[in-house]
Amino acid sequence: MFGNGCAGCVAGQWCSFEIEIRPPANWVLPATEAFVDLLLVELWGPAIAYAEVKKEAGDNRRWRVSYRIWDAGKYVVTVTSGCSNLNYSSQFAQQGIDPFANWTLSVDHPFANYSPARASAELSANSDSNLVSEGRGEAEGEAEREAEGEEDWRREAKLEWQQAPCDQSVAGRWLVEQNAYRWRFYPCASPLPPPFQWVEALQARGIREISFVGDSHQRFLMLFINYLVMHDIDDALWKYHGDIVIKVPPPKGRRDLQPLRLNFFWVDGMYQNGEYGCVRRGFWSHRNDSFPEVSASADVTIIDGGFWTACQCNESEQAFNKHLPEYVSWARRQLDRLHLWHGEHKGEGHRRGVEGVGASNSGGLSGKPWMLYRSILPWKANGTCGGSLVTNSLIEHMNEIIKGEIQRYGIGYLDGWPVEAPRYFDTCKEKDIHYTCHQADTHNKNGKFVGEVGEAMVLNTMYTLLNKLE
Repeated sequence: MFGNGCAGCVAGQWCSFEIEIRPPANWVLPATEAFVDLLLVELWGPAIAYAEVKKEAGDNRRWRVSYRIWDAGKYVVTVTSGCSNLNYSSQFAQQGIDPFANWTLSVDHPFANYSPARASAELSANSDSNLVSEGRGEAEGEAEREAEGEEDWRREAKLEWQQAPCDQSVAGRWLVEQNAYRWRFYPCASPLPPPFQWVEALQARGIREISFVGDSHQRFLMLFINYLVMHDIDDALWKYHGDIVIKVPPPKGRRDLQPLRLNFFWVDGMYQNGEYGCVRRGFWSHRNDSFPEVSASADVTIIDGGFWTACQCNESEQAFNKHLPEYVSWARRQLDRLHLWHGEHKGEGHRRGVEGVGASNSGGLSGKPWMLYRSILPWKANGTCGGSLVTNSLIEHMNEIIKGEIQRYGIGYLDGWPVEAPRYFDTCKEKDIHYTCHQADTHNKNGKFVGEVGEAMVLNTMYTLLNKLE
C-alpha cells in the first residue's frame, strides 16, 4: 500500500492510496468472475466511511482507493477480501477472519490551526523593522487590515466548508454516539420534521401520492415510512407479496389535508428467464416478461431494479447491461404518462405549492412529477440469494451504470449507498438480505418494524423528498 492517503487526510477532501496485490494473493480468474476478486476498504472512527475501490486499468494487481470524510479524528482502516463470497466485514473478531491489513490514520480539520490573533501576529512580524516610527505605524495599520481581510476570507471559507457536506447526494453519515454508530444528518442539513408531521410536510411540497416500484426493498421502504407515521402495521400487508395501496391519514384535526397515498408495484427481475443463467423473474408479480403500469397521478415515483439480476443470474453483469436500457426506457414512458396526467389535471389542487423545474448537481433530481431511481442495495454475502458471484464491487459497478443511463431520460437518482454500504453486514437476521425486519411487540399485536439501516434509509428518503427535489 502506498500513497499520501495512507497516512492521513484533511476533512472534506478526497484522499487516495493504491493497493498492490502480490502472489500468492493475486487472483487469476475467468472473465465471468471479474467481480469476485473484491477488496473492501472501510474507515472506522468518529464516523464510518466506505471507500471507493477501483481496479487500475490494465493491471490486475493494483487498486486505487479513494475516500472523503467530513468528521475529523483518528480512523482505523481495514482492508479485507470477499474473493470467496464470504462475509468478510469489519466484524472480524466475531467471525475469526483476519483482514489483509489494518492501521490508523488521522483526518485533520482544515481550520484546526487557524486563529485570527496568530494571523495578525504573523503579518505584523513580516513588516519592515527598519521603518521610521511614522512609517511603522502605517505598515502596522496595513498589516491589521490584511489580517482582517484574511480573517474574513477564512470565515467565509469555513462557512462554505461547513455547508459542503449537504451539497452531496446524501446529507448524513453514521456518526459515533455513546459507543454506537447512529445515522445523523450534518449540521448544515435542514431539520427533518418528526414522522407525525410528514404527511403535512410532503403536501406543503405538493406531494400527495408516492409510488414505489421494484423489489421487496422498496416494499419495506414504503411500509417503514407508513409505520413511523402511524406507529402501527397492517399485519396482512407486510407479509403480502403483491401490488399494494396504502392511504396514510393526516394528523387528527387537519381536515384541510388529504391522506398521503402510497403505492407499491412489484418488479421482481429485469431480465429474461433462461438467459445468462437467470431464473425466477415474475416469481411474486407473475409478470414474467412485462413491467407494471404505475399510477399516473403519483407526484413522486421511486423505482429500483438490479438486485434480482445480481442475485438470480449466473452472468449478472451481462444480463444487467443488456436489459437495463429496456427498463429505463419503460420508466421514461411511465414518466411521460405522469407528465400527461398532471398536465391534464393542472390547477385541480393535486400539486399545490410546487413550482419550477430543474436539475440539481447534488443527485440530479429533476422534473415534476418526479421520478427517482434508487441505488441497488449492497450485498451481505451470507444472506440467502440465488447468485453465487455477487459482490459489492459488482453492485457498485451496476449503480455507476444506472447513473449514466438515467441522465439521458430526466430521471433523478436516490442515493442509498452512503447509508447502506458502510453497514452492509447489519441486516436484521443472519440469513437475510433486508435491512428492515418485522418483530413481535408486546404493545402492538401486529408487531413493529426495526432495523437501524432500514430506518436510516427512510430518513434519507424523506430528506430527499423534502429538500432535494427541484
